[in-house]
Amino acid sequence: MIKLLARMPLIVLLAFTITACGGGSSSIIDAIIDDGTDHSWKVGEKTYFAGDTNVHSVALGIDVLESTSFGFDREGNFSTSIVTMSFTDRGAGLYTIVSSFADLIDNQDQNPLGRFIFIAVKLISLQSSSDTTTYISFDDTGTVNVTSDSDNTLHFNIPSPINILRDSGDGFPEELPFNILFTLIDIFEDLPLPSLPKPE
Repeated sequence: MIKLLARMPLIVLLAFTITACGGGSSSIIDAIIDDGTDHSWKVGEKTYFAGDTNVHSVALGIDVLESTSFGFDREGNFSTSIVTMSFTDRGAGLYTIVSSFADLIDNQDQNPLGRFIFIAVKLISLQSSSDTTTYISFDDTGTVNVTSDSDNTLHFNIPSPINILRDSGDGFPEELPFNILFTLIDIFEDLPLPSLPKPE
């Protein structure tokens, strides 16, 4: 258990602490919804709220944006999710979805000015680190709508559901299908953390 906690993102640990101390997950979810915060993604019927988002650069000019959910889905179930998007920053526009990191590099080499993106979505149980399922994007499933604000921060949106394929795992947190629908709402670097309910 100690090793598992050491690997958790800070915001997930915070959610774990609140629950362990008696704060109900439903009050946290209600507070986020009441606050109007809707930076989230949906995997099938489960909605996850973004809690920690950052961008780092890797080799070959590829940037990786990683966003970790708050630790509960909209239904109040205690699990978390991580969305990873790999891309070359070409500013605002429509980014074509590809099937792998290797495909991303190949497409970018063949079309240096093109906009391409690879997406991986991980579902994780906080009760058992072995309960993890990863879904990935694949070719010809659509685009990611990327906009830029006044600070030149990129905002990522998939308003219409796309199909993603199970890459690994056994279907946690339930018997999930091999392919599943995925949407993404306004995920960007340095995303503010969701509001927590005030102690009573």
